[in-house]
Amino acid sequence: MPGPGEELITVSSAALNPHDQVVAAGINVAAPYPYVTGIEGVGRTEDGRRVYVAPTNPPNGSLAEYTVIPASRAIPIPDRLTDEQALGIGMAGMTAWLALVWKGQLEAGQSVLVTAATGAVGQIAATRRNGRVVNFGMRAGRTATISGVELKGRELIGFATTDAGPERIRQAYERMVEHVLDGTLVVAAESMHMQDIGVAWQRQRDSPNTKLVLTV
Repeated sequence: MPGPGEELITVSSAALNPHDQVVAAGINVAAPYPYVTGIEGVGRTEDGRRVYVAPTNPPNGSLAEYTVIPASRAIPIPDRLTDEQALGIGMAGMTAWLALVWKGQLEAGQSVLVTAATGAVGQIAATRRNGRVVNFGMRAGRTATISGVELKGRELIGFATTDAGPERIRQAYERMVEHVLDGTLVVAAESMHMQDIGVAWQRQRDSPNTKLVLTV
């Protein structure tokens, strides 16, 4: 049950992310038990508001019928935004948007190199056609591992999305919603039923070039 400052969410859909598999496997993160994985989802509050929620707090993950989330992390979304769209621009979208607009301080006339542009993060980053180099590397986070790339004279910036704080994250998400609804931002997402979690789990391990969304 929710405590002070929290919301009980009836989940309609949840996204599957690489982070979920890392935590479930106990890699670098000691998850509490019992534990429900899943860091983002879409659902409704007890008073009927439709919201996007992220990131969840262990042990209350989004891959369940219900989850509990701090109220500041429940962002209202319009009914004309599908669950797939809402999750497609979720954690992946905010990672790309905040890297370019907040950390990268994107300005007109500059250019940006987007690596791995076929993934969920890269697809959204590639829609921003002007920017400066934000990150080279093979993994996300506050630091990046560099291999085989000459960085002399270039600026390297690493960051974690949660560094931005809930209000900046909310603002970034709301801006992306506007772009999705006016057709200027399109994200690839594939919907599967929660009963097919085993298939989805394997698909995620194989690094699909789309956002995997599980419906409850």
